[in-house]
Amino acid sequence: MTERDIIFNELAQGLRPMPQGIGWFDTHSPEEQAAVPLLLIHHCMQARAVTDDGPVSIRSAGLRPSTRLRSGRHL
Repeated sequence: MTERDIIFNELAQGLRPMPQGIGWFDTHSPEEQAAVPLLLIHHCMQARAVTDDGPVSIRSAGLRPSTRLRSGRHL
């Protein structure tokens, strides 16, 4: 398990405060930051997240419901 995986798991379980996760994210280059949403998708798939989990996750992350995450990829 990589350090990134451990951080994601600790954030998801509430073992690491979200501001600490944001600080970790901010230490990465823009290219690395752009990859994070794709990595989170992988973790969500492993956790078998369902649509009903979305609103709870958004609230616990402190995001506004209208926030649109970008992967940095152009469609």
